[in-house]
Amino acid sequence: MLKKKIIKLLPSCCDVGFLSIHNCSEDEQALTKELLPSTKTIIVLDHHIKSSLEWAWFPLKSERNNITCGADLHAKNVLGKIEVAVNEDGFLSYSVAYPGRCEISMKDFASKTNLGTMGDNYLFLHSKWGAWTHLRVLLTNADIADNQREITNVCIHCSKCLEVCPAKAIRKDTFNGIACSNYQSSTWNDIDGTYYWKCEICVRICPTGKPPLPIKIIKDEPLL
Repeated sequence: MLKKKIIKLLPSCCDVGFLSIHNCSEDEQALTKELLPSTKTIIVLDHHIKSSLEWAWFPLKSERNNITCGADLHAKNVLGKIEVAVNEDGFLSYSVAYPGRCEISMKDFASKTNLGTMGDNYLFLHSKWGAWTHLRVLLTNADIADNQREITNVCIHCSKCLEVCPAKAIRKDTFNGIACSNYQSSTWNDIDGTYYWKCEICVRICPTGKPPLPIKIIKDEPLL
């Protein structure tokens, strides 16, 4: 069975959800069928961020403004193995480009699987890992979607993310993505001018999941 074959491919740091195209909105269905007209199932891969450096971005020709991060490289590698398994079983597939070149929201897809739910911080929250995850999506015409959603709401609605957001982008029932993006762009931190990471305040304040140790820069002491 293809679903079991896919699950066996997963390393311990990854989880996977299967979403039927029929459980998507009309807009989502239209977007996916532009990429793969015969889409029946959306496969959502979720990688657990265990080290803050996995979310440090660095220059590399890729799908997102010529930068990438370790978490995405790993997720793409695992998704590639899943795609091979799907194709070997005679099905078509399409690996969705990382957000920036398509209008598909991976976190919206993930929130409709049994992996987890959206949080008040407008981030996807995995049922065990919280917001410390990185998503990738594969479309296929294989009919392997789960029929029932089993997960309950992961977010406990503590409002901590609303209170600490420096950009005031998070509000009850609304999110100002432009304000968030502008603040992120203005506060990039760097390691030797090569690796960069952005604001993680709303992720670190969230009580769901276990955050990895934050990145610390230790400057060499000058020689006497």
